[in-house]
Amino acid sequence: MRSLRFNHIFTALLVLAGLCAFALPVRVTDFVHVRVGILFWPVAKPSGAIASWAHGKLSPQHPFDDGAADPMNPRSADQLITENQELRVQIANMSGRLAQLERVDHELAAVGDVRDLCERFSVIGGGADVAQREGLLITGKTFDGVKAGQPVLFTGVNGAGVAGIIERAQIGGAVVRLITDDRFSVRAGFARFVPNPNGTLEFVTIATHQVLARGDGRGAMWIHNLEWNLVNEVGLRPDDWVIVTDPDWSKQLQRYRVGKITSIEQWSKGPGYAEIKVEPPQNLLLLRDVLVMTKGS
Repeated sequence: MRSLRFNHIFTALLVLAGLCAFALPVRVTDFVHVRVGILFWPVAKPSGAIASWAHGKLSPQHPFDDGAADPMNPRSADQLITENQELRVQIANMSGRLAQLERVDHELAAVGDVRDLCERFSVIGGGADVAQREGLLITGKTFDGVKAGQPVLFTGVNGAGVAGIIERAQIGGAVVRLITDDRFSVRAGFARFVPNPNGTLEFVTIATHQVLARGDGRGAMWIHNLEWNLVNEVGLRPDDWVIVTDPDWSKQLQRYRVGKITSIEQWSKGPGYAEIKVEPPQNLLLLRDVLVMTKGS
């Protein structure tokens, strides 16, 4: 009898999953998913914090003492050479990070600081998406001033950028459509960091016409309406940035980063045009919090 009851429950869950995946509209599944996510978030958030605290207590990181300060325990020449090489690598890594932070500072100065126009919200999880679109569930609610169409930004070690837009806002949370979603598109331009004679970096716009960047649903965006001869004429190359130049977007977000060019090739399906792949500076599905532009948008 217990096995029969279990089989009935299991079958009912499979049927329900099939309905959610293929029959029920997205607005219904999103409606339920947002509320379930909000329901478990107060438990999941402190549980994660407690787990991190327990790990730190049970497996604390102790400073390593190799006896370097003990004159009675001299180190060999090979040990000194190895330590010197490790220190060189660490210094090189720190220098690279400082250069990266300098680029971020110069870029933020160029595009302007919009943090005063934004509210920060935690990410609950991935979007409730039966069509495999890329999205996020966040804690921002209609009571917080969140509404459909508002830009969503992110910050991190690689600087700030556009994460997406609010697709739907409800009293229990909101759904973010990421820029890599296959239904997302934005009119854009190009820019790169150019060194000045005084050693500083300047974020300079590259002279091309406006292009259209579309998400592919797999973590990237693509541009197909830029002529190949123009790519060669302006010297467009990987590591150049794609920036917002869309008049439908807030003026504060013009020249804000969308992503970095990772490849440029001639488009096999469009003779005379380039196929440009664009990727965000970090995996947007792994964001822990986002900034929603609730003012000035």
